[in-house]
Amino acid sequence: MYRAAPLVAAVSCAVLTAAVAIPRAVQYAFWQDEVGAARVITRAGPIEMLRNVAGTELHPPGFYALGWVLSRLGAPAVWGRGISVAAAIGLTIVVVLYAARLMPVYGAALAGLATALGWQFVDHSWELRPYSLFALVCVLFALALERAAERPSLGRLALLAFATAAGLMTHYFFAFTLVAGAIWLVGIRPARTVLLALGAGLVPLLIWAPAAYQQYHDGGYRWIGAFQLRAAVGVYAASLYRAPPGYVLGFIVLALVLAGALRLWRLSDRGRLCALCAIVPVLVSAIVWLTGHEIFLARNLIGAAPFAVIAAASALSGGLPRPVAVPATVLAGAVLVAAHLHTRGPIVPEYDRVAEALVKSGWQEEDPILLFGPRYAYLHPLDWYLPGQRLEVAGLKGTACRRVFVVGVGGHGRALIGQRPSLRVERVVIARIPYSRGLQRDVQTRGGTVFATRTAGCARVA
Repeated sequence: MYRAAPLVAAVSCAVLTAAVAIPRAVQYAFWQDEVGAARVITRAGPIEMLRNVAGTELHPPGFYALGWVLSRLGAPAVWGRGISVAAAIGLTIVVVLYAARLMPVYGAALAGLATALGWQFVDHSWELRPYSLFALVCVLFALALERAAERPSLGRLALLAFATAAGLMTHYFFAFTLVAGAIWLVGIRPARTVLLALGAGLVPLLIWAPAAYQQYHDGGYRWIGAFQLRAAVGVYAASLYRAPPGYVLGFIVLALVLAGALRLWRLSDRGRLCALCAIVPVLVSAIVWLTGHEIFLARNLIGAAPFAVIAAASALSGGLPRPVAVPATVLAGAVLVAAHLHTRGPIVPEYDRVAEALVKSGWQEEDPILLFGPRYAYLHPLDWYLPGQRLEVAGLKGTACRRVFVVGVGGHGRALIGQRPSLRVERVVIARIPYSRGLQRDVQTRGGTVFATRTAGCARVA
């Protein structure tokens, strides 16, 4: 039985997680990748849903299957965000209780605070994407592995097999956490049945393997670019702070995680598993990236982040003399709160209000839209929120349009709008302008993009 103090700390941090995640889940519009997920989970049948996961997404189908079930029960697509919210709350509770077995309770509370307010945790705690669930499953897998190795009963082995399958079918990077677990098993020489349970958990991924190959072959990660030492060093700091971390902050957080991992390694078998789960996924991913495979992203490594914050909290609360450890832990908590408050501004533009302003200005589905801003960041959300047929990248034909609309982001495209009546949504200006023969040239010169549906007579979909 857990003592009262860890439970109080876990519940308190979970309440904080809910307070941060729920308003975002309710208020934010769908952003680009969420629109893709929403289209997948609203498909009519399970086979079509799986085909769309294979054809348009970069993850296994586990998260989307849960969202699809909710959709079949009559829930709107946005309710799928509840999966991430529930996973984030559960993750915070599990992290605190996990950490409380490895360090003083105030250190466990610090780990919970980092999970509630750390940037990657916050960024994915509300969205229609699998990352929050992925992080939770990684921690549950470590707990299931630990218990199965301790006493390999049928129930514990079945739970381990299920956790392995759930992780692999939620995010492919779970495989790196699985590698960490396998390394840990080598050191303790478990019963053969534990290895069989892990093998059983691999079966769903083996069945899904052809679709996984298709996803990777389509090159969805190729925009990441070549290896960058700064990104590799700063990946743990990026889990906690919204702005891109520099070398100094990156090395400070990395040193804390490594020092904590070393302490955990010396502490117990349980501590060694936590240390491996914090270090191995990041190390292996960085090596793979160094060989030229563009896969390294902080959000893909959110499965290692819970173990990393536990290690960092261990370095402060358990690796220092108590008279120093308590104030150092409190100071670290204050820094986390300050960092969150400093960078807590809007994460997602108000795409739904931009679409509403277009309709209010008179936009109809046969009217082209001239976007001056990030192309795909706006294409998919506007397509989701605007009525009518699919909105696609297009070009003006040269025949006159009855109506043309401009969406200018951050001051771009203002020259075309001039003094005409317009609506403003935060940094976005929406206006109707007259058609002219040189309009396509003006769009290209100013770095704009034409959006249109296939019903637009004066535009041709690319």
